[in-house]
Parts: sequence; structure tokens; C-alpha cells
Amino acid sequence: MHDEYPLSFDQRFPGRTKPTIPRGTLTVLGPFHEVSADGHEKISAKALQMGDVGISIYGYKDKWTSTGLGVYVVPNCRLAGAIGHLHLDFLEKIGGFPIQLTVDKGSETGWMYAIQCALRETLAPEIDPNIYPPFVTVKSVHNTVIEGFWRWLRDKTGITLKEYLMQGQKERWFSPTAELHRYSAIVK
Repeated sequence: MHDEYPLSFDQRFPGRTKPTIPRGTLTVLGPFHEVSADGHEKISAKALQMGDVGISIYGYKDKWTSTGLGVYVVPNCRLAGAIGHLHLDFLEKIGGFPIQLTVDKGSETGWMYAIQCALRETLAPEIDPNIYPPFVTVKSVHNTVIEGFWRWLRDKTGITLKEYLMQGQKERWFSPTAELHRYSAIVK
């Protein structure tokens, strides 16, 4: 590894401290200038590993007001079609669209990108996309507005839903193999 990938050796050294993400000031023009969106998969079927049982969640948060604009249960928060449809429902609910939508680089954001850009181009052509881009993708760890919201939601609501579901399986209140139980916990 020293010969072929000398930098990787230092990056993968056991016990090394990971570099911290530099913190900065969050700045926006006002409400609905920037809305952040992200999926929460901590209680999805893949995370729980209890067969088909799981709940996928997708949320939106305004950067200026720090308000959670919506948290939605969706069939699969990794599907572009499902999230694109949810995005249209969200825009209808708020009665408009943000100047900028910020998301991570997930595969589910394709339709949201197309919708956001088409709306900006059609309904707000006077806003220069070079100065105020309609859609921005960042690494998940840099999408702090919505990522911090998931932790706040978990910490402020006490016991997490994941812990409750896992406890139900452990104490045999719930069995993912029982059809009646499975369909009471699945959101499809």
C-alpha cells in the first residue's frame, strides 16, 4: 500500500482521528430563499433488517426560519419518482417554491432537480441562476440544515421509533414474519 497508494495508508491508519468539518455561518436572504431536503433511513427496512418492515421518511426544512416545513412517510425515500411526486405535493402545500433547494447527492433527487429548475425558469426568469442557483447538491455531511433536524427530532421526542420497533421484535410483541404484524408496520 505504501508503494501503490501512499496517501491512502495515512487515511486508513487504525486509530487516526478524522478531520473535522469546518463550521461556518449560515446565511440566506430570508424565508424560502433556501430549503434543505433529505431522506431519513434509520428506520427503513434496510436499516431495521426485519424483512419488509420499515418506514422511509423524507423532510424539508427552511434555512432562514429553521422551521421543519414537512416530514413525510414515503414508500421508498431512495426512489426519484416517489420523491419527485412528494416534492410536487410539498410545493402545493406551501403554495410556492423556494429560490434554492439544497439536497445531498442521492439518486432520489433527479426529479426534484428537474421540477425545481423548470419552475424557476418558467415562473421566476428574472432571478439569475448564476447568482442564486435553483438547485444545489452537497455532501450529506454538509447539508447541515436538514441533517441536524433529524438528530433534534430524535433527541426531543425521547425514545426513538427504531428502538420501539426493535423492542417489539425482541419482546415478541411484533413478528416480521407474521403477515398481520408485517402489514401493520409497513408503509407501501
